[in-house]
Amino acid sequence: MYRILSTGKAGLSALQEKLDLISNNIANSQTDGYKKVDTNFESLLNSSIRNNATPLSDAERENNPTVGVGSKTSKPFRDNVQGTILESENPFSLALDGEGYFGIVDETENLYLTRNGNFQLSAYGHLVDDLGNAVDAEYYAEGISPDATVEISETGEIVEVDAMGEKTVVGQIKVYSIQDYGLLIENGNGYLTADKIDWMDLETSETHIKQGYIEKSNVDIAQELVDMLTTQRAYSLNTKSLTAADEMWGMVNNMRR
Repeated sequence: MYRILSTGKAGLSALQEKLDLISNNIANSQTDGYKKVDTNFESLLNSSIRNNATPLSDAERENNPTVGVGSKTSKPFRDNVQGTILESENPFSLALDGEGYFGIVDETENLYLTRNGNFQLSAYGHLVDDLGNAVDAEYYAEGISPDATVEISETGEIVEVDAMGEKTVVGQIKVYSIQDYGLLIENGNGYLTADKIDWMDLETSETHIKQGYIEKSNVDIAQELVDMLTTQRAYSLNTKSLTAADEMWGMVNNMRR
């Protein structure tokens, strides 16, 4: 009886974690640059029936039958499939076509990673994100002139174009690659952190920056709703196993009386 309860409890815990991830994906379906997070189910250790004083036939003893003790979820992983890239009216919106992440530096010089390229030009002539944190870039002058026409190349060069059509490179946007996507950690506000990151040379890589575009979330709402219904039904079945075990336990207790 205890086995039924512990197995059912483990299943409910795993299914709840799955539902939490699905809910988070749906909530961020409209978040620019968001990558969906998923998990898999794994079996816990199996227990040998033969060692539990269970009556078995000779043929069953030879097969050494086992029974599972429940399930659990694997470590959540991020789906890094490219999201849809859409045109934006904001000339400072940037999208990464390919792998990599933009760098964001906060007031305490902490470096974060993001695929959300919805940037703006600050009063100091530097690119910043929605929260006002600086986009990691190297500037060759004091900053970008607010009156200049700005072009950002596929390799991240920030170019000012004056009224005469002359172009001046005033900065370079930095893009980072990840050695192991499994090491990415969410830090809130759409930021990610990782211990092992490398600066990406866009001149030699297959990744390009697209100015005037924004990458949307890669969450498929229809698929997430299907997964939610499937997980909720599995959750309901697990609760029935606990209910059945409780009823059986009640019957045994009544028999003792």
